[in-house]
Amino acid sequence: TEHTQPAMAALRGTLLLLLGAASAPSPADLGTVVVAGGITASCHLGPGNNHSAGNIHGLTTAELYQPGARAWRPSPIGLSICRTLFSAASTGPHAAFTGGESHHSKVLASAELWTLSAGGVVASRPLPPMSRPRMSHASAVLANGQLWAIAGQTEGSVTTATTESLMLFAAE
Repeated sequence: TEHTQPAMAALRGTLLLLLGAASAPSPADLGTVVVAGGITASCHLGPGNNHSAGNIHGLTTAELYQPGARAWRPSPIGLSICRTLFSAASTGPHAAFTGGESHHSKVLASAELWTLSAGGVVASRPLPPMSRPRMSHASAVLANGQLWAIAGQTEGSVTTATTESLMLFAAE
């Protein structure tokens, strides 16, 4: 059976992240989907009906989707900095956002941690910066609270295969 979900309020973000997911497949048990950061752009038709980018805007805002309610709503907390091409990882009520590119095309080393409850984002705090800026990388949070940033690109789009880790919280 195909289910149609309501659209977000605006075209945005590069991240879909499922937080607090349970093993049951019921929409009410799926947790919260967070869409954060990214860019929006207004486009117009140019000569020959070709699409060209207009104003591009970096975003710090986030929206939350509750599958059980089938509704989007704005998050009360946003990212600390505009970022796109970043990585996000979650475990339990924690979500970590690392690196990416700012709307000024600067590769970022910054990171932040969100804590969510059933009602949405309840806390945000900065994390120590990564040892090197990176974008288009992967990340994972292990059950023991360790965050890993894996590979990606550094300044000048130089590919890196390095990894680094940071302890986010003590295992519960």
